[in-house]
Amino acid sequence: MRSWFPVFAVALITLVASTASGQTIIAYNGNSWEDGGFPPSNVGDVFSAVGDITDVFPPLTWDTSVYQYTWYAWDATSLGESVNGSEVTALYSGGQYQIYVDDFAPFGTDRDYGTNPPNVTAPSTFIDATVDPNYLHGNFTFFQVVFNTGSNTGNWEGTLYFDSGTFVNNVGTQDGYTFVATVGPPAPPGGYSLEGAGDIFLTPNATEPTTWGHLKALYRE
Repeated sequence: MRSWFPVFAVALITLVASTASGQTIIAYNGNSWEDGGFPPSNVGDVFSAVGDITDVFPPLTWDTSVYQYTWYAWDATSLGESVNGSEVTALYSGGQYQIYVDDFAPFGTDRDYGTNPPNVTAPSTFIDATVDPNYLHGNFTFFQVVFNTGSNTGNWEGTLYFDSGTFVNNVGTQDGYTFVATVGPPAPPGGYSLEGAGDIFLTPNATEPTTWGHLKALYRE
């Protein structure tokens, strides 16, 4: 996947996470789709996304010299959207997230986004893990997409609670983790809605969802 994520945005997410006392455990990028496309996000539409894990941090470990690490998010059902000028905010119910570990070809299958998902390669080539079919699994207790139709930029925002997987004891099941990414140009592969890159980090106050807007407010402070 091409690397488009602005250096400033990467630095901002890293700094914001640090400022908010959140421990970053995963960096990732990927592409999402939604029933009928996005925007709009109609009630009952389902959000899905696939992508690559680009880095992990203690207490997690990995070996990219031998394996590829991918992720899949699914079953986040739209509760509808609100529109304020050019800004669209879509709120979702439910949703799951999982990381998979696969051999590189020819022992495994190189992941392939293809076009117009779901298709013959997505999500299938992201989840056909030959090494570890459940590195980590979690459920979203909060998820939303904020998108500016004028600038074609926005973000994914969510709160994850991990409940299973090879490394679940490393991260714990009682702590909430913030799933956040900046989304925007260039255009994702054909048929995908949004392309994003971001982090997963320990939510400073796991009893409440931490949104990107709130994190930016913390950074300004």
